[in-house]
Amino acid sequence: MKLYRKRYTDFWKEIGQVDPYFGVLSHEKYLSSNLDNPTKQAFFETGERHVENVFKIFQQVWPDERHAPQNALDFGCGTGRITLALSQKCTEVTGIDVSPAMIAEAEKNQLEQEKKNIQFIVSPGEAPFLTETYDYIHSAMVFQHIHPKDGFVILDHLVDHLSPSGLAFIQLNYHTIETPMRRLFRKLNFTFPSIGKVFSPNSTYRFPMFDYDLGQVYSLLQNHRIKRIFSIAGESGPHQFVRLYLQKKPLPHKPEGSPKPS
Repeated sequence: MKLYRKRYTDFWKEIGQVDPYFGVLSHEKYLSSNLDNPTKQAFFETGERHVENVFKIFQQVWPDERHAPQNALDFGCGTGRITLALSQKCTEVTGIDVSPAMIAEAEKNQLEQEKKNIQFIVSPGEAPFLTETYDYIHSAMVFQHIHPKDGFVILDHLVDHLSPSGLAFIQLNYHTIETPMRRLFRKLNFTFPSIGKVFSPNSTYRFPMFDYDLGQVYSLLQNHRIKRIFSIAGESGPHQFVRLYLQKKPLPHKPEGSPKPS
């Protein structure tokens, strides 16, 4: 696990320095060698569509709730694809990522788009790292790259810092359709890149991919007083994922003091 953590940190530092946009959306057109202004604009438009769709679903499933967050967190923000889009919906937004190079690129994009209600922070990679609560927490296509031993600790930390009555969107992989041999090869491929280069010389990057036990996920959420869960399942190649729309319970109502005896 210690070796994996080092490789994980090195991987995101490398891709953040060389191909930060491809590290967020792994399509060849987002490689630095292919990136031009129209492609970069299209990249951010995907974030805007994603956020619009997420908030539309919140409105559809819980129309009785107010959907205008004051203080939002984008966990695993990368180059700011989602963070910048959230800044149009939320009063204040914080983007956090483990890659210093990704954060530096996100700050450049913030300046270019003249967004003043955002702050970006480099995460240490392990919880705890939050010092305040948020009434909206967002994490898309991030936990799939985090080993569950670390990921469950981070998820627990995030939900613990969700404000009472707060909303959250979390995307998780829960099953990969592959043989045990293929799963072992994928793990070795990432942990020891020299092996991967021998067997897959044409592969640009070897992303770590992990599945989460949904029973454990739901138990964690209930332990943090999540009162509502709406889910949408999907798949990407061999990976099956779920998008979770969450709401935390409000603070318990404190009854007024007993009347004084006459």
